[in-house]
This record gives sequence, C-alpha cells and structure tokens, in this order.
Amino acid sequence: MTSALAAGCGDTGKPPSWDTLLSGRIADARPDCKVSVPMPGKIAVACPGLAPAIFDVAPTATYCQRGPRDCEFAVTQMVLMLPPPKP
Repeated sequence: MTSALAAGCGDTGKPPSWDTLLSGRIADARPDCKVSVPMPGKIAVACPGLAPAIFDVAPTATYCQRGPRDCEFAVTQMVLMLPPPKP
C-alpha cells in the first residue's frame, strides 16, 4: 500500500485521486502487470501475454468510502478478476 500512497503524493497540494490510489493498490497486488490511468475514472491493467482489462473506478471508490474493510474487499475483487500470474 505504500507505493499506492506514494504514487498519489505530489507537489499539487491536492489529495490523490481514486484513480491513482486504486491503480497503486492493483500494481502492488500484481507487480507482473502494467497499470495505468488512460482517462479519469478508468484503470487499465495489462498483464504479459493477456488482453488488457479496463476497470471503472467509481464502483470500487464507492466501497472504499464505506470504510477500510469494504475498500479492501472491493480492491481484492478487482485483482481477482485479473488472470492469475504466469509461473
């Protein structure tokens, strides 16, 4: 989670966006995949040898606003929707 928070920090003085926070959480969970924010509200995940997946941020952000336990569950569900890493 540290990289997710660090990825959201900057000199802008604004809090990090859900896009930034959630993409960092997915990157931590699946370091073999490339995670990006192609447009506000979307997270793209490209794993080696597989078609990229695009997620809407809003449903997960809604869970995250309910509390840390719900947020952890929602992020885990996003990660589970990705194909397993190749050995």
